[in-house]
Amino acid sequence: MKTRVFKITIFLAAVIASLVITEALLRLTTPNTFLQHHAGETWPWIVNDPILGWTNLAGYEEQGVRINTYGFRGRDFSVRKPPGVIRIVCMGDSGTFGIWYGRSLRLHKDNYPEELRVILRKNGENDVEVINAGVVGYASSHTLRQLIAKVLDLEPDIVTLRVGFNDQAKMTNKNTIDYYVEEPSNFILRKLLYQFYDWRLTRLVIRLNQKLAIMDSPEKESTASYEEFRKNIERFTEVAREHNIKLLFIDYPLRDSRTMFTPSERNLARAYGATSLPEISQTNRTYQEILLEIANAEKVPIVDTVSFSKSLDREHSMFSYYDFVHPNQIGARIIAEQIYDKLLVLGWLKH
Repeated sequence: MKTRVFKITIFLAAVIASLVITEALLRLTTPNTFLQHHAGETWPWIVNDPILGWTNLAGYEEQGVRINTYGFRGRDFSVRKPPGVIRIVCMGDSGTFGIWYGRSLRLHKDNYPEELRVILRKNGENDVEVINAGVVGYASSHTLRQLIAKVLDLEPDIVTLRVGFNDQAKMTNKNTIDYYVEEPSNFILRKLLYQFYDWRLTRLVIRLNQKLAIMDSPEKESTASYEEFRKNIERFTEVAREHNIKLLFIDYPLRDSRTMFTPSERNLARAYGATSLPEISQTNRTYQEILLEIANAEKVPIVDTVSFSKSLDREHSMFSYYDFVHPNQIGARIIAEQIYDKLLVLGWLKH
């Protein structure tokens, strides 16, 4: 019996030693961007990543976009939260990152996390830090992975989440689909992933699995079902609660005053398999109803920009005529103001 236990112990020790040595060799011979690849020319600051699906390229600065050394939009910050600071991390997709279309131009200058930072400073809230963790194309599964792999290390006091629209995307592009991430359903695999997500060996294993999966299922689509969306948001809420993070949902209205797409909207609509704005809006409303259900069940406060946007005339719309998804400069400011007002009501800006 002792001999058998001894052999098993030696075997496990050898396996662990082999893994550690392999990881050490990978770190010595590969860059920090190991297995990250540019996702395409449309968004030059986006790189595919086995762990996160895709992410912002750290250090990128061009065309009005600055990505800091942590891979988030905006100025650099200390990963370790400074004493006495209330840290807010805004998570979401391109609407959080800050892009919108005007005529044929793609504009990158407006985002509600930055507007929120400005509002806080104007009101003397100098001990509150706002970090923009938005990434173009993120769905609920990506934000869940990002929360655990990157945001928790920042020790946020408050996390805002604005997500849902990309969960209905028909992302059949072969350069993208195999990078779509989902949380492992197996508890042990999930623990291993989150424990060793920053290992290069983990990246290598996951990338190999992604490549094999795409070969086995070439017609796979990354559209999240309503059930998957619900599961991701519930898990997001669970993780936030486990780490004593105050969570704030932000709703996701679309501009739906027309039935036809402008030329700049047509390609986007095609990616979602829709033929009209009402069709996309109806699907989006279903996702948002699920978000509201979870907010009510889990007692998570939600910022209601839908009601406010309905009271605006065309001149003061949250969206440009050429973009039914992304908030324009007015929309970014409105969302930030609504977040600030909600934080005041909740009393979350007080230590």
